[in-house]
Amino acid sequence: MRPVVLISCLTLAACGGSSSGNSDASTTIPSTIINTWVGPAVDPTALKLGNSHVSTSAPAIGDLFVCDAGAPNAPGAFAVGPWVDEAAGTWDLTRKVSVHGEVSWPMAQYSESVDGGNRTIESNGLPVGSVTGVFPIAADDPAYAYDR
Repeated sequence: MRPVVLISCLTLAACGGSSSGNSDASTTIPSTIINTWVGPAVDPTALKLGNSHVSTSAPAIGDLFVCDAGAPNAPGAFAVGPWVDEAAGTWDLTRKVSVHGEVSWPMAQYSESVDGGNRTIESNGLPVGSVTGVFPIAADDPAYAYDR
């Protein structure tokens, strides 16, 4: 089984849409699922792998909801990188390779609203306020050895 890396306290995946990732999506989840992390400092060299915290049936507190598990166009990484310590169940953010390039996303859209006990998140699936590498990953990019 490939390691699942959880980077944030909340990862929300909106099911459906096109394989290009440019579809609009709206997801409503109970507001009790969204928590603020208050706790000890996190060691970036020993972050926990999330293999045992994956849900394919419904979003759950502390889990990564994977709505398209097994989808043919979203296989994920096919090799474990040297930044992953499977025996310890951790990974080292300071050693992880990143996809090369600097792509900005001015067309990215994201909004949230709360109505009673529900929080509605609307997004077009693009990263807001972030710069990413170039996708698909080029064959000469070091990240290509792990995820294409």
